[in-house]
Amino acid sequence: MLGQHFSNADRSVFVLTDLPEMVKGALFARYSRSPKTLRRLFLDEFQYGIESEGKTATVGLGRAADLYERVFIEYGDDSVAQLAGVHVAVEGASNLLTKIIERGRLMSYLEQSTRYMPYNDQPNGHWRYHIPEELSGRGRDRFVEAVNRAFELYTKLFEPLQTYLKTQYPQPEGTSGGAYRMSIRAKACDILRGLLPAATTSNLGIYGSAQAYEALLLRLLSHELAEARQAGEAMLAELKKVVPVFVERVDRRDRGGVFIDYLRSGRQATRNQVQSLAAISGEDTLDAPQVDLTDFDADGETRVVAAVLFELAGLSDREAVQTAKALAPRERAEIIAAYAGPRSNRRHRPGRAFERTAYRFEIVADYGAFRDLQRHRLLTMEWQALSPHLGFDLPPEIAGINADGEWRDLMEFCREVYEELLQEISATVAQYVVPMAYRLRFVMDMNAREAMHVIELRTTEQAHRNYRILCLEMYRLIAERAGHRAIAETMTFVGDGVAGLERLNAEQRIEEKRSALAARPGQ
Repeated sequence: MLGQHFSNADRSVFVLTDLPEMVKGALFARYSRSPKTLRRLFLDEFQYGIESEGKTATVGLGRAADLYERVFIEYGDDSVAQLAGVHVAVEGASNLLTKIIERGRLMSYLEQSTRYMPYNDQPNGHWRYHIPEELSGRGRDRFVEAVNRAFELYTKLFEPLQTYLKTQYPQPEGTSGGAYRMSIRAKACDILRGLLPAATTSNLGIYGSAQAYEALLLRLLSHELAEARQAGEAMLAELKKVVPVFVERVDRRDRGGVFIDYLRSGRQATRNQVQSLAAISGEDTLDAPQVDLTDFDADGETRVVAAVLFELAGLSDREAVQTAKALAPRERAEIIAAYAGPRSNRRHRPGRAFERTAYRFEIVADYGAFRDLQRHRLLTMEWQALSPHLGFDLPPEIAGINADGEWRDLMEFCREVYEELLQEISATVAQYVVPMAYRLRFVMDMNAREAMHVIELRTTEQAHRNYRILCLEMYRLIAERAGHRAIAETMTFVGDGVAGLERLNAEQRIEEKRSALAARPGQ
């Protein structure tokens, strides 16, 4: 019995296998309040319900549901909801919806890529985009016209752009034809994704605890967009099938209903309150992307050293701060360098002392770059509604194929439709028609440890040039404007701004690994 449901029956470390998520969570919940071992608890209290053929779909579900009913609902022990995880797929979600879903910090997401997957096909005879339920009549017709034009231009330029890129980036000696073709295609996708509207659909995989799903459901069900509310309703229905007790509160008028009303009313009241304070500009205000370090701690390096002293020198927090302040700048830099250590890999990152200082960046960049940076959800990120009011990016390669006029014409037409939808419906719904080349204003608030991770990862050779430039500017501002040169010097894996075939080396490595795998005996 234990062999079927645990990776071993007699060792102190083991994995739970072939059990429903409800049972796994309930076992851990019961575990915390019992002197018994986990496997003993399973045998004594949860094994009942195994079907005669040995199937496990209902193992212990009755017992699990009873326990959760008592602990989770009756006593409100929310920590129990952290003990079971669920995988959920959301398909055909607009890019707006994916960002709404991915706002939660404590979940894992995997999203269909606009970098590596072309959007020049028409499954079931339609381009890949979502038509908002809020649209009807002329507004709907104009929206469809604009979005169709965007996909048509994307498709029209896809092959000519690849041909042009091959003239600009000839195949290097020693690289395979397959790796070269994939890197050319990836760069074409990188460049053309600016044409894709925010309504472009994607498939999204989610993994998280039941507690995280409860927060996600409340966020979706209270949202202004019909697409978000419908996704929340569909997700709730499916979660009821596998973890019903976890999501019971969402469905109750006196619990989830009250919370949803709170979220809606608070958002609307705040919007009404601040609406008169700043008028939305209808004019383009920027000629290029911008990065501004709007807030930082001038004594940040001193605070990092104090955190190191607190951790490793046995000083009180006040003593650590006083000691760090008394050190010469060179001595503080030496401590920071020693703490970061000889990093031989960008995944080698210093400890939590680097969390003692933070940076707040205001960024204006194209929506495509924002989508990639928003994936760093553990830091604090806030963004404004997508609109055409901050201008758009025009990749230089588009002029190289003499399509810059068509690019500009499309951007202008989508802007016209946006303004119509803004007047007829709302700024929230009008976002759907805005292409990803248009810029968005957002802030990234991160501690030094997070900054190291973001900047080094997003400046690697395969990074998209748009966000690579942004992260290089963040790095410069940390060193020069904040004056945190010792912290900046620990970021030894920051790349450069040179853009080529970003994916070429990565695709070549993939091919080599495939060849090595195929050469193994028995493959």
